[in-house]
Amino acid sequence: MTRPGDGRVHASHRMLVAGVLLLLAAGAARAGPSNLRIWHAATVFANMGQCAITLTLDSQMQQVQNFELQLSLLDSRGRVVARGTVHPPDFGASEAERYQDAQWAHEALCDDGQSLRIDAARARLDGRLLDLVGLKLLSVEDFRPMRIQLPKPRSIKR
Repeated sequence: MTRPGDGRVHASHRMLVAGVLLLLAAGAARAGPSNLRIWHAATVFANMGQCAITLTLDSQMQQVQNFELQLSLLDSRGRVVARGTVHPPDFGASEAERYQDAQWAHEALCDDGQSLRIDAARARLDGRLLDLVGLKLLSVEDFRPMRIQLPKPRSIKR
Protein backbone atom coordinates (compact mmCIF):
# COMPACT_ATOMS: atom_id res chain seq x y z
CA MET A 1 0.00 0.00 0.00
CA THR A 2 1.40 3.42 -0.92
CA ARG A 3 0.83 6.69 0.87
CA PRO A 4 -0.02 9.96 -0.81
CA GLY A 5 3.11 11.90 -1.87
CA ASP A 6 5.39 8.82 -2.10
CA GLY A 7 5.82 9.32 -5.85
CA ARG A 8 7.10 12.88 -5.32
CA VAL A 9 9.60 11.78 -2.67
CA HIS A 10 11.02 9.08 -4.91
CA ALA A 11 11.24 11.45 -7.88
CA SER A 12 13.04 14.16 -5.87
CA HIS A 13 15.37 11.57 -4.37
CA ARG A 14 16.27 10.34 -7.88
CA MET A 15 16.91 13.93 -9.00
CA LEU A 16 19.15 14.53 -5.97
CA VAL A 17 21.19 11.36 -6.66
CA ALA A 18 21.49 12.26 -10.35
CA GLY A 19 22.67 15.78 -9.42
CA VAL A 20 25.33 14.47 -7.03
CA LEU A 21 26.59 12.00 -9.66
CA LEU A 22 26.74 14.78 -12.24
CA LEU A 23 28.77 17.01 -9.87
CA LEU A 24 31.18 14.15 -9.08
CA ALA A 25 31.69 13.44 -12.78
CA ALA A 26 32.32 17.13 -13.53
CA GLY A 27 34.84 17.37 -10.68
CA ALA A 28 36.70 14.28 -11.90
CA ALA A 29 36.84 15.70 -15.41
CA ARG A 30 38.34 18.97 -14.14
CA ALA A 31 40.85 17.36 -11.78
CA GLY A 32 44.05 17.94 -13.75
CA PRO A 33 47.19 15.85 -13.72
CA SER A 34 48.85 14.80 -10.48
CA ASN A 35 52.33 15.90 -9.45
CA LEU A 36 55.13 13.67 -10.65
CA ARG A 37 57.63 12.75 -7.94
CA ILE A 38 61.39 12.64 -8.46
CA TRP A 39 64.33 11.72 -6.25
CA HIS A 40 68.06 11.03 -6.48
CA ALA A 41 68.32 7.29 -5.99
CA ALA A 42 72.03 6.61 -6.59
CA THR A 43 75.42 7.84 -7.71
CA VAL A 44 77.94 5.35 -9.07
CA PHE A 45 81.45 5.50 -10.45
CA ALA A 46 80.82 4.62 -14.07
CA ASN A 47 84.48 4.15 -15.16
CA MET A 48 87.19 6.22 -16.82
CA GLY A 49 86.64 9.22 -14.54
CA GLN A 50 82.88 9.33 -15.12
CA CYS A 51 80.15 9.12 -12.51
CA ALA A 52 76.47 8.55 -13.15
CA ILE A 53 73.40 9.52 -11.16
CA THR A 54 70.09 7.73 -11.19
CA LEU A 55 66.94 9.77 -10.75
CA THR A 56 63.75 7.83 -10.02
CA LEU A 57 60.45 9.18 -11.31
CA ASP A 58 56.98 8.29 -9.98
CA SER A 59 54.12 8.77 -12.45
CA GLN A 60 51.45 8.74 -9.72
CA MET A 61 49.56 6.25 -11.92
CA GLN A 62 49.19 8.52 -14.95
CA GLN A 63 50.72 8.04 -18.38
CA VAL A 64 53.86 10.14 -18.89
CA GLN A 65 55.17 10.62 -22.42
CA ASN A 66 57.95 12.65 -24.02
CA PHE A 67 59.48 13.46 -20.63
CA GLU A 68 62.45 15.82 -20.77
CA LEU A 69 64.48 17.01 -17.81
CA GLN A 70 67.11 19.75 -18.13
CA LEU A 71 69.63 19.69 -15.30
CA SER A 72 72.46 21.83 -13.93
CA LEU A 73 75.09 20.54 -11.53
CA LEU A 74 76.11 23.21 -9.01
CA ASP A 75 79.33 23.27 -6.99
CA SER A 76 79.39 24.18 -3.29
CA ARG A 77 79.41 27.90 -4.20
CA GLY A 78 76.34 27.60 -6.44
CA ARG A 79 78.25 27.84 -9.74
CA VAL A 80 77.16 25.68 -12.67
CA VAL A 81 79.84 23.07 -13.42
CA ALA A 82 77.86 20.87 -15.82
CA ARG A 83 74.58 20.76 -17.72
CA GLY A 84 72.67 17.82 -19.05
CA THR A 85 69.34 16.66 -20.42
CA VAL A 86 67.69 13.30 -19.80
CA HIS A 87 64.88 11.68 -21.80
CA PRO A 88 63.63 8.56 -20.00
CA PRO A 89 61.31 6.20 -21.87
CA ASP A 90 57.54 6.74 -21.57
CA PHE A 91 56.10 5.28 -18.37
CA GLY A 92 53.01 5.16 -16.15
CA ALA A 93 50.65 3.45 -18.60
CA SER A 94 50.01 0.71 -16.02
CA GLU A 95 50.79 -0.01 -12.39
CA ALA A 96 53.72 -2.16 -13.55
CA GLU A 97 55.20 0.92 -15.27
CA ARG A 98 54.53 3.42 -12.48
CA TYR A 99 58.24 4.12 -11.84
CA GLN A 100 61.02 4.95 -14.29
CA ASP A 101 64.71 5.64 -13.81
CA ALA A 102 66.69 8.28 -15.69
CA GLN A 103 70.49 8.31 -15.76
CA TRP A 104 72.96 11.13 -16.38
CA ALA A 105 76.71 10.55 -16.61
CA HIS A 106 79.38 13.26 -16.37
CA GLU A 107 82.88 13.54 -14.89
CA ALA A 108 81.83 16.44 -12.63
CA LEU A 109 79.29 14.18 -10.86
CA CYS A 110 82.21 12.46 -9.07
CA ASP A 111 83.04 15.54 -6.99
CA ASP A 112 81.74 16.04 -3.44
CA GLY A 113 79.54 18.86 -2.11
CA GLN A 114 77.40 19.39 -5.18
CA SER A 115 73.70 19.84 -5.78
CA LEU A 116 71.42 19.26 -8.71
CA ARG A 117 69.10 21.94 -10.07
CA ILE A 118 66.19 21.17 -12.35
CA ASP A 119 66.15 23.98 -14.89
CA ALA A 120 63.19 22.71 -16.91
CA ALA A 121 60.91 19.70 -17.03
CA ARG A 122 58.36 18.95 -19.71
CA ALA A 123 56.13 15.95 -20.33
CA ARG A 124 52.92 14.94 -22.00
CA LEU A 125 50.35 14.11 -19.29
CA ASP A 126 46.83 13.10 -20.24
CA GLY A 127 47.76 13.91 -23.84
CA ARG A 128 48.79 17.52 -23.12
CA LEU A 129 52.39 18.77 -23.28
CA LEU A 130 53.00 20.58 -19.98
CA ASP A 131 55.72 22.68 -18.34
CA LEU A 132 56.02 20.69 -15.11
CA VAL A 133 58.13 23.30 -13.30
CA GLY A 134 55.99 26.27 -14.30
CA LEU A 135 52.76 24.48 -13.36
CA LYS A 136 54.30 23.08 -10.15
CA LEU A 137 53.64 19.51 -11.25
CA LEU A 138 57.00 18.14 -10.09
CA SER A 139 57.70 17.25 -6.46
CA VAL A 140 61.25 16.59 -5.29
CA GLU A 141 61.55 13.92 -2.61
CA ASP A 142 64.49 14.02 -0.18
CA PHE A 143 65.40 10.34 -0.40
CA ARG A 144 68.37 9.12 1.64
CA PRO A 145 69.68 5.67 0.74
CA MET A 146 69.93 3.32 3.69
CA ARG A 147 73.19 2.29 5.26
CA ILE A 148 74.28 -1.29 4.61
CA GLN A 149 76.05 -3.27 7.32
CA LEU A 150 77.86 -6.59 7.33
CA PRO A 151 78.00 -8.78 10.41
CA LYS A 152 81.16 -8.74 12.50
CA PRO A 153 83.54 -11.44 11.37
CA ARG A 154 83.53 -14.52 13.55
CA SER A 155 86.77 -15.91 14.79
CA ILE A 156 87.67 -19.19 13.21
CA LYS A 157 88.36 -22.02 15.66
CA ARG A 158 91.29 -24.25 14.80
